[in-house]
Amino acid sequence: MLYLHQSNRLENLAHTFTAFQKNQPLSNPFAKEQIVVQSRGMGRYLHVFLAQEIGIAANLRLTLPASFSWQLMVSVLPGLQPNSPFATEAMAWRLFGYFQAHLHPDATSVAPVFEPLRHYLALGEEAAFELANKLADIFDQYLVYRPQWIQAWEAGQLNDLGEHEPWQAKLWQYLSEHPAPHRVRMWDQLLAALPQAKAEGRLPERINIFGIATLAPMYIELFNQLAQYIDVHLFALNPSEEHWGHVIEPAMILQLAPEQQTLSETGHPLLASLGKQGRDFFDALAVDMAVGHDIDVFEEEAHGSLLQQLQSDLLHLRLPDASHNARLHDGSIQIHSAHSPLRELQILKNQLLALLAEDPSLSYQDIAVLTPNIDAYAPFIEALFGQHDGQPYLPFTLTDTKILSSHPFLFAFAALLDLLDGRFELDQVLALLDAEPLRRRFELGERDIDIIRQHITQMNIHWGLDESMRRQYGGQDDAFTWAQGLERLILGFMLPHRHSNGEPLLWANKAPSGLSHQHMTVLAQFSTLLRTLGAIHQAWQQPASMDDWWQRIQDSIQALFLFNDDDQTADGHLQQSLQALIESVHLAQSHELTVGFPIVKAHILRYLDSKNDASFLRGGITFCSMVPMRSLPFKVLCLIGLNDGEFPRDEKADSFDLIAAHPKKGDRSRRNDDQYLFLEALMSARQVLYLSYVGRSIKNNDPLPPSTLVSELIDTVANMTGQLPQILHDTWVIAHPLQPFSKNYFNASNPRLFSYDEGLAQALNQPGSEPKPFLSDLDLPTTAAPQLALADLLSFWRNPVRAWLNQTLGLHPTYWAKEQTPHEPFALDAGQQARIHQAFLQAKLAHHDYADTSTYLQAIDALPVGELGALINDAAQTSIKKLTLPDAVLSPKLPHTPIQIRVRDTLISGYLGELHQSGQVFLAAQSMHAPMRVNQLLQHVLFNAARPEGPDSYETHVFYMDKEGHSVTQTYAAFPQIQALNLLEQWLAYYQTGLTRPLPFFARTTLATAEAYWEALQKTDSETQAQERALKTAYLRFIGNHHSPGQQQDQEIGMVFAGVDPIEHPEFMRLVTDLLVPVLTLGQH
Repeated sequence: MLYLHQSNRLENLAHTFTAFQKNQPLSNPFAKEQIVVQSRGMGRYLHVFLAQEIGIAANLRLTLPASFSWQLMVSVLPGLQPNSPFATEAMAWRLFGYFQAHLHPDATSVAPVFEPLRHYLALGEEAAFELANKLADIFDQYLVYRPQWIQAWEAGQLNDLGEHEPWQAKLWQYLSEHPAPHRVRMWDQLLAALPQAKAEGRLPERINIFGIATLAPMYIELFNQLAQYIDVHLFALNPSEEHWGHVIEPAMILQLAPEQQTLSETGHPLLASLGKQGRDFFDALAVDMAVGHDIDVFEEEAHGSLLQQLQSDLLHLRLPDASHNARLHDGSIQIHSAHSPLRELQILKNQLLALLAEDPSLSYQDIAVLTPNIDAYAPFIEALFGQHDGQPYLPFTLTDTKILSSHPFLFAFAALLDLLDGRFELDQVLALLDAEPLRRRFELGERDIDIIRQHITQMNIHWGLDESMRRQYGGQDDAFTWAQGLERLILGFMLPHRHSNGEPLLWANKAPSGLSHQHMTVLAQFSTLLRTLGAIHQAWQQPASMDDWWQRIQDSIQALFLFNDDDQTADGHLQQSLQALIESVHLAQSHELTVGFPIVKAHILRYLDSKNDASFLRGGITFCSMVPMRSLPFKVLCLIGLNDGEFPRDEKADSFDLIAAHPKKGDRSRRNDDQYLFLEALMSARQVLYLSYVGRSIKNNDPLPPSTLVSELIDTVANMTGQLPQILHDTWVIAHPLQPFSKNYFNASNPRLFSYDEGLAQALNQPGSEPKPFLSDLDLPTTAAPQLALADLLSFWRNPVRAWLNQTLGLHPTYWAKEQTPHEPFALDAGQQARIHQAFLQAKLAHHDYADTSTYLQAIDALPVGELGALINDAAQTSIKKLTLPDAVLSPKLPHTPIQIRVRDTLISGYLGELHQSGQVFLAAQSMHAPMRVNQLLQHVLFNAARPEGPDSYETHVFYMDKEGHSVTQTYAAFPQIQALNLLEQWLAYYQTGLTRPLPFFARTTLATAEAYWEALQKTDSETQAQERALKTAYLRFIGNHHSPGQQQDQEIGMVFAGVDPIEHPEFMRLVTDLLVPVLTLGQH
């Protein structure tokens, strides 16, 4: 007999089931209670409820409708195997095998019926696999929702369903050739065998169907037939105790006959707009199921809140009336508008803290937060609700996220699949190094990653494992590849990289690169990793059977990863997926089918992209996805991310989906599921229904509409309170500020805006004050070092602020290093262009063959490959050949000259490397940047202070090209050694100060200021006027404009001088007048 238990509250249905199980236990105490649910979440809820009510939840068999029907067939029909070759995965493999055998792009003859597929299948193996999976899903739906089509196709008949039916019928006929029966073929046998199965005790004593809001007609028929032999208890959640099958959307009313329209207009508007799925289900129960006992356990709470009044109106099928305005702001229904998902969660946390503070009986388990896209919110949930110092902690469980994100190993394995299926791009390889199991296998530490990144940047590596891979993608050589870069590093470790005269040295057209001994071990381990990846990539290029693929994957995991106990669990989940894949392939009898790596990757990624719901209802606040048939009762139910266009979700059906093309009452649709899910949420919230959406653009603050379902709720509440919907939206919806530190949260100007963030409150309560300079109270030693390398002094003055961060604070230079991209260069920046021109200029001076220079530039990957690189190379050569160099530049170059200069207690030692017979000579094939020019001014001081033997004069000559391409020669006159030593003492004193605190010296700004100051002094005797003109130049260079960014935007300068104007500091002009201007006065063009 069929028993229909109905209620508007799921806990009432659970109580009824519990009491029923206690009072009428199964006759066999060892038998399992058979329960059919629509989702694992509903099964988990029932388990927890039973355990709480009777102390134990055991001997339960919870299954989904499809699994139950198949298990029933296996138990009732003799000889039926537990696993069906008509399971979705097995059908997909069989269809893929058919495509490869009969519809392959190279096939000489294809049946005309398959012409619609030829264009798509011509895209290759991956397209065939994707189509096979889609068709398997669709055929599975046909088996459940359109069994009559299946029967017609097997009888050789068509159903007049359009152009896509003939080829689908042909494919189904191929699938149905398998000797094993499918559920449609066995359906009549199953129904006919029920009497005998009952007599032989092969049916369960009773069946319970719990919390289901929709059933396919096939399953309704099955349960109706079972009810003739055993008890079937259907526990259905119904929003209304009245019959509401006639309540439909206004748009549908216009399609009815006039005599039907009045009847259809009665009822609650939310039932009309949101209840199509439930309406179809209850109509089907009334028409197709013979209910023996109808047991109602509806319940209505006192109308104490707006939410309870809305639920009462739904229960009694009562139209909203305008008498409830006093309840509008009781907080039982809340709608919040934010600027981003992050702000939604920040607001939610404060609102939940308030609810928990107001109601001591409210526990974390009484709260659930649902969203249409949990993966978009998951990182913020972990950050905001996790345990952090100084922040309120709210225990939570997060479920329904992608399996991929559940463990770093699984994320790394997905990254590995992308790498092996791609071009070995720079960022793909570096991403693998984030995986601890991989680093553990190759004995690499976290700090080693910075060393690897540094050397990769120097080697100009972008993509490609080696030359063969580059040729595979249209390249011609090994430029920018991992093999080329590592080979240069190894050569640099083993062999000299320069001739005795300082010229670059090539070995078999490879340019060795300097590699310190202390980094050799790290690079060796990294090289081993790359060789391992290369061997795996080569092996995986060959198609193989799935059994062979399984072994390849096991071998690769073993070669690349070393697991700890936590990693073993994640690997176990992956292994289960792979085992299920192998079983499906064998079930489809496709184990001899050879497939390429993209097919294996697609299958594994489908598993890794699937949802993990294992943590559902495991304690704390529940964060989960909005899943149909999982609207469980909570005191506080929060729905976030209810944005227009994102909810309800509207999945576009494939053009060949015949159910979508020919819909029928009772069919499932994602949009209808979401609409009914929202209605169930309205019914399931017991005290508070909390809704939020992104209502303002975070870019320009433009208003954004909420989901249409939220708008419908606002319209309904407007009818309940006698207000216009737009006015209600503007006054009732809580619009939150852009930032969580807005004063509006703390000044009580709006009681609906508040925050529990004590840190923000304390910061806002602090009296206003000027921001302190960066590390202004840092106490550092000022003792001068007894020895100083010349190279260190020069390096400091190229960028004193960066030098202080590096040498004093130990901040690594990669903190602001230019990011290396995976794309090889096709356009060169100014620095790269200058490097190429400089190489040819040095060749011109040394009378070397330009062809050798070109070869060297290609060896260090300084040029793009192919014709583009040749054009850039030829243009640079032509430019340098046209140069007419002055005699001072052409004078013989002297060897590197050692110098030692004692300045007070410090001995400066090093080499002057640019000495010629005519003096000191600096050459640049293009314009010189400011740090280089500052160094040249300092080196002129050093040259005159040291006065080494060899040159004929102590002048310094600077030759460069200006921005218009004209050559410029600048000469700085020699000056007395004692004067040079006094000036050098100034540079050294500021250097020592710059190691204890940051100096307001910024090469580009400071040099431009010095030049402006000196030019102004030549035109006026007033130092004040000259300084005013110089400071104007300083601010122009430091602040910048929309044409040219100022130097204050440099990362290290912004970090150190945030909130401070370094130009107005007196030390800025002292550095100009004490260091640069005295040298500039010696110069002439």
